Amino acid sequence: MGAVDDAVESSEGSSSAEEEEVSMPSPHQLEIAENILNRLNPKDRHDLGQMIHHRSLICGSIAAGLGIFWWLSIQRIGDDPMNQSESLVKGVTFMTLSYMVPVVVFFASILNAASREKGQPGPALIAGAMFLIMGFFSFEPLVMGLLDTDTDVMNPFWQTSRLVILGVGFFFVAKLFIEAFLLNWVMRLEEAYSEIEILALTSDVEPDSNPEVEPIEEADA
Repeated sequence: MGAVDDAVESSEGSSSAEEEEVSMPSPHQLEIAENILNRLNPKDRHDLGQMIHHRSLICGSIAAGLGIFWWLSIQRIGDDPMNQSESLVKGVTFMTLSYMVPVVVFFASILNAASREKGQPGPALIAGAMFLIMGFFSFEPLVMGLLDTDTDVMNPFWQTSRLVILGVGFFFVAKLFIEAFLLNWVMRLEEAYSEIEILALTSDVEPDSNPEVEPIEEADA
């Protein structure tokens, strides 16, 4: 019976070990969580929830404000000369750019954040190319207006200004959205693995690598 008992105990021990392994997050998840916490630095779980709420609120407000700005300054004007321009790329008009610039900047920001958090170069390469192309399209009306002496420079200036406002605005919208999403991911990770203090991964307080050694007084002979 001793052999049977040993076998049962060993099987129970192995099953409990497997359960512990299953309930542990992967090293890759812990590394991503640590990077997020060190960069955004929430103080505790309550502060983590407040940061998610704060970023989500501002993100929605800015996005709504930019939507109203696009409607009032571009959509309602319609065929006004301020909206009349065509890019060097055939078929790309100012109205097309007013849709394209904020959308492309938003998704480029997501790719850039994915590259930063996962340490992968591919998404950042694509994001860099997208940012550069949208910068070219945004400043193209102003540059072409300055080069063309027959064109009123104010119309290209306002075209570039509106595209830059939309592009920069949606860059910050994407930044706040990504930070809120990442913080929410850390919170859900901590809820899924409640036995681990995920927030303790932050390295604000670094251990002293060179602890002082108290001198040992030699006893008098």
